[in-house]
Amino acid sequence: MYNIAMAATMAIAGLLLTRDYVRFLQSTHKMNALVKSVQHVFSPSSHRGTTKSGYYPVLEYRSEDGPVSFTCIDPEAADRFHIGDKIKLHVSKSRRSHSRNCRTFVALSLMLSLLVSGMLISALVPDSGIGLMHIIIASFVVAVCLFVIVRFKREQDETENLQTLDIENGDVRYCLREPTAFNQWRKSFYDRKQAVRVRMSQVFGACCFVASGSIVVGAILPSII
Repeated sequence: MYNIAMAATMAIAGLLLTRDYVRFLQSTHKMNALVKSVQHVFSPSSHRGTTKSGYYPVLEYRSEDGPVSFTCIDPEAADRFHIGDKIKLHVSKSRRSHSRNCRTFVALSLMLSLLVSGMLISALVPDSGIGLMHIIIASFVVAVCLFVIVRFKREQDETENLQTLDIENGDVRYCLREPTAFNQWRKSFYDRKQAVRVRMSQVFGACCFVASGSIVVGAILPSII
C-alpha cells in the first residue's frame, strides 16, 4: 500500500506540472513596455450628462511581428506617466486577485501528509512493514513534491497578488487583468523564457509520471519473479 501511495503522489505531482502549472504559465505574460505618447481621452462620468477627461498613456511593447501599441484607459493610470517612461507590463487572463488552490494541489498536499505519516509510523512501530528502502524512496518523493509545491505557489502568489499599478524604487509595474480577446493578446506575445519554462514543466511532469510507473513496477516485479 505504501508503494501505491508513493506512486500516486508522483503521478499527482506530474499532473500538477503538466496541466495546472502549464495552464497557469500560458495565462500570464510579462513584457517590458514603453510610454510612447500620452492621449487625452474623454469618458462618460457617473453623473448623467457629464463627462470626465484624463491623460492616458499609450503603451508600446515588442512582439514577433513588430511593435504593438495600445491606449491604457484606466483611472489608476491617468495623469501618472510621461513619454519615455518604462513599465513592466503584466497581462493575466484571470481577474482573480488572490490565490486559490486547485484540486490537484489539494490532492498532492493530502498525499504528502500521508507519506510523512507513514514515515513517522515506521519510526515508532518497527513492524509496520515500511522498510529502509521505502523510507529512502519516500524521502525522494517528498523532496520532489515540496519543490513542485513551492515553485507553483510562488509563481501564483507573485502574479495574483500584484496591484493594478505598483511603483516601487522607481520601477513601475502595471497589471492588466482579463483583457478583452485574451487569445488575440497571447498571439502577439512570444516570450522565449516563458516558452522554455512551459517546456521544462512538461518534461519534469513527464519524469514524475515515469518515476511513478517505476515505483509500481519495482513493487510488483519481486512478487512476479
